[in-house]
Amino acid sequence: MAYPRLMYKSSLSYAYKGFDTSIDASYMSQRNLSYTGDAKVPSYWLANFSMRYKFGNMGKYAHSLGFMQNLELSFNVYNLTNQFYVSTMGENGFPLSGDAQSFLLGAPRQFFGSVRAEF
Repeated sequence: MAYPRLMYKSSLSYAYKGFDTSIDASYMSQRNLSYTGDAKVPSYWLANFSMRYKFGNMGKYAHSLGFMQNLELSFNVYNLTNQFYVSTMGENGFPLSGDAQSFLLGAPRQFFGSVRAEF
């Protein structure tokens, strides 16, 4: 009940000097919403993307920036394909048969960026 028969996760990453990037994908097969199995939640694929660049000591780029160490910029996209999916189910319990509308939808595509530095 509420458990998929198959889950799959994969990751592909690349790094060169201060730059690194990755893409992750996960698959969850359909899940039963009712005890009898007459109501099911469909399967889905999710993909995430991230990239980051580490500048290191900023003094090598401009002497006036020498006070800043280990500057790092990163950018992430979650749910890259903007997949519509059910993330959680059974919050109000599971029905014997049919659909009790007891589930939560997954988050839509989201973008995150960050800047990190040491002083």
